[in-house]
Amino acid sequence: MSLSLPKRFALFRGLAAQIALPVLTIFSLAMIGILVYNYVTIQSSYQQRIRENSALAQQSFEAELLRLQDFAQGLAIQAASSPDVQAAFAARDRDALREITLPSYQALDAQFKIPQYQYHTAPATSFLRLHDPEKFGDDLSSFRFTVLQVSATQKPVVGLEVGRGGVGLRAVEPVFYRGEYVGSVEFGLNVDAALVSQLKQEYGGDWRILLTRDSLSLATLEDLALFQESSIPNLLILSETLSGAYSPATAYQKALRGETVISSARFEDRTYSVTVTPLRDYSGAVVGVAEFVLDQSANLQSQNSRPLYFVLAIVGALVAGAISLTLTVQNSLRPLQTLTTAAQNIQAGDLSQRVAVTSQDEVAELGSAFNNMASQLQGFITSLERRVQDRTKALQTSLEVSRRLSGVSSARQLAVEVVEQLQAAFGYYHAHIYFFDEAGEYLLMTGGTGEAGAKMMASGHKIPRGRGLVGRAAETASPVLVEDVDHSIGWLPNPLLPETKSELAVPVVLGKQVLGVIDVQQNKVGGLTEDDVSTLQLIAAQVAISLQTTRTYERTRAQAQMESLVNSITEKIQTAQTLEDTLQITARELGAALGSPQTLVRLAPRPQTQTPEQNTEELNA
Repeated sequence: MSLSLPKRFALFRGLAAQIALPVLTIFSLAMIGILVYNYVTIQSSYQQRIRENSALAQQSFEAELLRLQDFAQGLAIQAASSPDVQAAFAARDRDALREITLPSYQALDAQFKIPQYQYHTAPATSFLRLHDPEKFGDDLSSFRFTVLQVSATQKPVVGLEVGRGGVGLRAVEPVFYRGEYVGSVEFGLNVDAALVSQLKQEYGGDWRILLTRDSLSLATLEDLALFQESSIPNLLILSETLSGAYSPATAYQKALRGETVISSARFEDRTYSVTVTPLRDYSGAVVGVAEFVLDQSANLQSQNSRPLYFVLAIVGALVAGAISLTLTVQNSLRPLQTLTTAAQNIQAGDLSQRVAVTSQDEVAELGSAFNNMASQLQGFITSLERRVQDRTKALQTSLEVSRRLSGVSSARQLAVEVVEQLQAAFGYYHAHIYFFDEAGEYLLMTGGTGEAGAKMMASGHKIPRGRGLVGRAAETASPVLVEDVDHSIGWLPNPLLPETKSELAVPVVLGKQVLGVIDVQQNKVGGLTEDDVSTLQLIAAQVAISLQTTRTYERTRAQAQMESLVNSITEKIQTAQTLEDTLQITARELGAALGSPQTLVRLAPRPQTQTPEQNTEELNA
């Protein structure tokens, strides 16, 4: 649909003229006022840009340090969380620990240049240096205060630390084995010329890092040789990308007291803005400063030229505005009728309506917004219809399951009906159901689909409580959904189901008692969603009720059969004339009821507490 304007909208030409004349008048007066205001505020704007650039630089520097901290801490957490690492470290098996960790460190070092990866025993004794495996057993407590703090608090420490080897970014993580603290693991990254070079490359400007002599009191002479002398007392240059344009000494003094200071400097006939910000270690103590140096020569020249350019711009704008404003307004109003027509068609139910956007003005933005709104509305309605269809299908399946379960008389038949109905309705790759045994220790597979289900049933497949996704669902009484089993911890693969990619286990719960678990699997990643969880929970609730009803029915039927058998035997015994007939009937009927090929009835001898004559009288009676 094109944005053409019908003839009846030609009156907009008059409207454009009515808009243009007052706008031009107001525009002329506004330009004069802006010219005066611009001259007054130009200096303030220049300083504001400097402050904004300085604030952005400070944020960028802090963000870069934070990124390095997160990276180092992530590596430390990963190492400290490894069960193999925990066990080897707790056993103080240095060879095993090195065998576990050295390959990964070598790979990390090759890609990211990790200068330090070390394990320590309490309070601060080196146990294993992956970057220097042959050196261990030395006491670090005199200069590695991050390690001492982790040993004392058993909590992670991350941040800058100035020690014997200079300055570095440390991430030290406590390592626990079976709840007991066994030591700490550390990843260290260099803070050096590579950092300031990267900052310059990513954020522009020039950067400089200086450290106080006091903070470097533990550094060796060899490490101190890497620093450069500066013109500022008590500060040594760690690294810089510009060897000049320093702030006044007072700026550094304020920065070392915790302030951020912005100043200007001249270097090689150019003007620079210099931002000095405090550099803090892991404990929050100021150990130096970081500087951001930005060349402002071009901005300053532009600032001085702006008034002249602005006057010329005003004159040109007035001339061009008088010619084009009316045409611009008129052209801008043309698409409105097309938008109105399209909106009316959408209201009538035609969600395919779109408008052609050929310009880049505000009305075109309105047209784009209209198209986006129409697309989102169409997608929303389509998605809503699909979800309604899926929900309707789930409810229909639930009703069908409920209908079929109403005639079920055994737990085995119940399980078969459920899995077959789920397979038929939703096309799962595999579906099976487990019920707890009488002891409540194992989940016994009671029904499963396909050849795999038949084989597992024949082998008496069962899962202990708490193991795998099925055991976890039974243990927690909550659904367990895994969209990608290859990235799931605790997932139990089944060789009979090699194509399983996603799995969902939903407990069958009655009140607070877990009776079993419904488990379905799909052969694609993400093949199971929260919609499947809701559907299977609905079906699991019906299964729980049916299972309880079935078990009650089985117990009632067994009791009724037993009572009927007792009554039948009692009636037949009552027809006996002699003791021998009574015993014969009892043996015969019990044998038939129990399926026994031979039944014997033994009578215990009567206690000899009476005379033979008394016994005879009692028997005759």
